[in-house]
Amino acid sequence: CLEIARKRGYSFSEAEATSVAFEAVSRLGRILSEVDIVEVAADLGFPPTKKGKNYICKCPHCKSDTMVALIPSRGVYRCFVCGETGNAINFVKSVRRMGTDDAVNYLESKYINK
Repeated sequence: CLEIARKRGYSFSEAEATSVAFEAVSRLGRILSEVDIVEVAADLGFPPTKKGKNYICKCPHCKSDTMVALIPSRGVYRCFVCGETGNAINFVKSVRRMGTDDAVNYLESKYINK
């Protein structure tokens, strides 16, 4: 991110760059630790079914029926048909067809800054 900003003509001191990077990492960490992937899947129209300690639902990528394992303890999902894996950010990106920044903003506004 900082390299892209510098290429576009923005200048940062090392302290500012470190602060910006720390804030971005901190923001992502907070989202990924506080957002429940099962709740995200349900809210996006992929109702999960409890299966042991995990959940299953339809894949947002290949649309295969009940072949995605939602693992709330790790905050990740995995499709056993197409191999798609990821976290809540990736799930939102796949369902809503948006970029990472938009997915992060969506999760933050919906689940963190209620």
